[in-house]
Amino acid sequence: MRCWPLALLLALLTSPALADEACPPGNLLAGRAPSKALKVTNAKRITDGVAPEDGDDWRTNLTAVLTGRTASATWDLGREVTVNSLLVQGDNNDTYQVEGSVDGLTFQPIWRVPAHPNPGMRIRLQQGLNATVRYLRVGDAQGDNAYSLGEVQAFCQHPATWPPPMERKTGTLPKTETSRKVRMSQGKMVLGILGGLAFLGLFLARRREDAMLDLIAPAAGAGSLLYAGWMVVQEANRRSSASDAFVWEKRGLVIAGVIAGAVGLLIVKRWLGKKPVARVAERGALSMLILAGAVTWVNFGTFHGSRVVHYWDSFHYYMGSKYFKETRYTGLYHCSAIGELDDGRRDEFKDRQLRDLRDNRLGPALPQLERQEECRQAFSPERWAAFREDLRLFRHHMGKSWWAKMFMDHGYNATPVWNMVGQYLANQDWRAHIPPEGKTTAPVDLAKLSPVERAAVNRDFREARIPAFEQRMYKLVLLDFLLYAGIFALLGWAFGLRTAALAMVVWGSGYPWAYFWTGGGYGRVPWLFTAVLGFSLLKKGYPLLGGFGLTWSALLRVFPGALVAGISLKIATEVFKGRTPKEAEQEPAPEGDGLWAKLQRRFGRSHLRFVLGCFVAVGTLVPASLPAAGGFDAYPEFLENSLKHKATPLTNHMGLPTLLSWHPKRVARHTKDSKLDDPFAVWKQERQRTLKERRLLHAGLLVLFLGLLAYAGRRLNDWEVTSLSVLFMIGIFELTCYYYSFVVLLAPFVLRRWHYVAVYIAMPIVTQYLQHEIGWYDEQYTAETVAVLVPVLYFLGHAAWERFKGIERAPDALEPPTVEGAAPA
Repeated sequence: MRCWPLALLLALLTSPALADEACPPGNLLAGRAPSKALKVTNAKRITDGVAPEDGDDWRTNLTAVLTGRTASATWDLGREVTVNSLLVQGDNNDTYQVEGSVDGLTFQPIWRVPAHPNPGMRIRLQQGLNATVRYLRVGDAQGDNAYSLGEVQAFCQHPATWPPPMERKTGTLPKTETSRKVRMSQGKMVLGILGGLAFLGLFLARRREDAMLDLIAPAAGAGSLLYAGWMVVQEANRRSSASDAFVWEKRGLVIAGVIAGAVGLLIVKRWLGKKPVARVAERGALSMLILAGAVTWVNFGTFHGSRVVHYWDSFHYYMGSKYFKETRYTGLYHCSAIGELDDGRRDEFKDRQLRDLRDNRLGPALPQLERQEECRQAFSPERWAAFREDLRLFRHHMGKSWWAKMFMDHGYNATPVWNMVGQYLANQDWRAHIPPEGKTTAPVDLAKLSPVERAAVNRDFREARIPAFEQRMYKLVLLDFLLYAGIFALLGWAFGLRTAALAMVVWGSGYPWAYFWTGGGYGRVPWLFTAVLGFSLLKKGYPLLGGFGLTWSALLRVFPGALVAGISLKIATEVFKGRTPKEAEQEPAPEGDGLWAKLQRRFGRSHLRFVLGCFVAVGTLVPASLPAAGGFDAYPEFLENSLKHKATPLTNHMGLPTLLSWHPKRVARHTKDSKLDDPFAVWKQERQRTLKERRLLHAGLLVLFLGLLAYAGRRLNDWEVTSLSVLFMIGIFELTCYYYSFVVLLAPFVLRRWHYVAVYIAMPIVTQYLQHEIGWYDEQYTAETVAVLVPVLYFLGHAAWERFKGIERAPDALEPPTVEGAAPA
């Protein structure tokens, strides 16, 4: 009987009520307002139980903004409790420190919340903390100075569902916040206007001897660079706290001061009568335009918002080339779905749409999961493990929503020649990136592990595999950046600084070829680089290498083959009419009666070498591509795949076929049907029907274009007719908008006349205006086609008219008149 007090005490200590006080269930912060908030706006939002959707903007009506690293929010939990699990949703590219205290004075670190690779607001999770606290604090943010929290939750008892269910909403931006899309568009139009003003100044300075006119181009060039720098600072400030904004402003002022000082020095020297400085001033202006254009093209240093790499696009060309022997042209999405099925994600496919790349039809994904054997048989166990790990890495970087949408795209479509290099680079050291069997982040594998093992696997994925993958992708993307730089270096080498600057102004200010479409991808640019390489070599007098370069470009993307149209027409004209006296004078007839000598007398040495270069390219690159492609069968497969895509209209297609298939009653706004598996199915059928009805008109226009180019080309150089041959890339093909980056090939030709330059610079400004004034993609890109086609037709039509009227051709509208008192037309 004397033991009853001890028994009662033991019963009380082990009762559920007391246990719950030390480790209560549920979210410990639910409904609690911070007991202290330092430099945090709308701090109550952090624990209101409503979290922004993944990827939402960092500054909305659902987020609390932390102003600087010293900002923090502290909660008093009322008593000492154990915190085992934490959920923190914050801006993706920042880290946050979670700390705990028992007395509210001395805080100890509990967890450093890591950055997240995907853009926008993102949830981070941690468990197994075992921290005893009464006060919980979140602060010490580090990153890009744009700090915000959407939701913070703390648990002693780990929830059965992790992450726990919560209310999710899409936030709204402040009414004063202009959308990034509009800001970028307006900034690019300003660059175009300033670039046009700079070239206007150069033209005026050539027409009249006036020191003030000499200042227009340097002033406009400096203005464009200052404006680009100002935009960089403004975009940085949007991501900065108020305290850090002043630092950016000081940096901008220093840069502006240096540039203004340099331009001022040139102006003083010019006024002092040192004539050669005018040339230096011009080169300075052109150099500043090049730099401003480059900064503008990368969206004033913001790239894709919060990242440089375009993971959606890179997935197709990295995975498509790396596993081409297994997936070919039709298996990328199908095998990716099977890989996710093996990872234990079958439930995600219940509502997912997936495009069947065998016929480009869009439909429910689940039926395709029943067709598994062809994928499993194509992969060895080792390659299948590598494939699945790559899927996990891309999925992690894209997020669940974008990942699901990506399977509605149109697969891998590179040529076997592109695949030859792409496959080699993507497969570098591929075995080293395969995780140990059973130690992956696949749900089916994690479910078999203990909590400690699961935490170790997730930590290895986060701290080792993700950084290694990002490093690989950055290296591959860097290759594209180098090729882009090479394009403008080639234009400067072959045609001069003026051409490079003009091309850069158009490149930086246009929309269809904007960074949103063309930047941060893997292997997006080799076709354009080789086209510019061949084009430049023609100008420098290397026709054999020029033919090789242009054909190489065609073997990478097919449609650049249209660039040989101009020279082909010149050769055909020589067959029927013989060479012009000018051509015969430039290339004297060789002596001898051999076949080669006869051919040179008939066609000219340069054209024979050009054709030889084309054949050499085909004869070397096609055989070289066969081992990577798995044999010659890849070429008929590629042809079949290309014809399939030709029969699949896209809303961002551009070209004369796109223009001719437009009908006001058959556009997407009238034909889209969301009840269908493919909402655009009716729209596609109507587009094809309309184009078929107008096929004779299409053929007639192409014949007219050929006639114009043949007529004007009789007195044009080979590189000039190659420049104008971009018309046939527009006229023959329906290309997705980003391939219109070929407009840079027009830059050397348009410098012939000042009004060509005016039209050429107006073109990208118009494309920017159209992209934010027209809401529906199909209508927008039809209008964008007109914005590009009309200038090209104007250049060709005017060149033909000049020949008809016998007007003397000016070598360059920016060159001084060769006869005193004369001026370029």
